[in-house]
Amino acid sequence: MFKIIKNLFKKPKNDNLKILISTAHFYNARKDYKEFKKLHQSEFKVFSQNGEDGILDYLFFQLGISTPKFVEIGVGDYSECNTRYLFETRNIKGLIIDCN
Repeated sequence: MFKIIKNLFKKPKNDNLKILISTAHFYNARKDYKEFKKLHQSEFKVFSQNGEDGILDYLFFQLGISTPKFVEIGVGDYSECNTRYLFETRNIKGLIIDCN
């Protein structure tokens, strides 16, 4: 069981590059967060399916939540999910659940 969990958090080299590039994007985008009129303007995809990485960053930034906690259900191998970017870049704590 520990081996399975350990493998979930191994990062391929291209994931490290994705994180680096996206982090630069988020810091630049945050300058414009006050100008956003609609939530979809904050969409940005790093590990999520439909831009939730950007939406979650936007919501936490606007609400002043610097260390959120999360529960995400149905994460599969955690390669494509809504909380991974926050987990990888902000070192937040959470619970991931999948039937496997």
